[in-house]
Amino acid sequence: MSILTKRNQAESFKVDEATIINSYNFSTKDYNVVEIIVNGRHGTMMNKRSTKSYYVISGTGTFEIDGKGYQVESGDIITVKPNNWLSINGQNLRALIISNPIFDANDEEWK
Repeated sequence: MSILTKRNQAESFKVDEATIINSYNFSTKDYNVVEIIVNGRHGTMMNKRSTKSYYVISGTGTFEIDGKGYQVESGDIITVKPNNWLSINGQNLRALIISNPIFDANDEEWK
């Protein structure tokens, strides 16, 4: 079965001063997809259960994973495994996050 979710159906919320999440309320039993917009520094967190793959739609940024920096730009994919600390510094960075298994806020730890 195919399902279409329109952009105007997405639930938007701020994570911090630099970060907006657009949740399309789309998920399967295995994964979910959200859009993240970062303009500035997104806080440092670790997910204890999910692998998160970020597909960069536009903008640029630096992903710091366990203290190592990775420069990203449009078209790049960067994957963060569970139990790795992550912070993002973005300049008009838009990315899709695919979380597997599905995201659960209870699995996130913040510094």
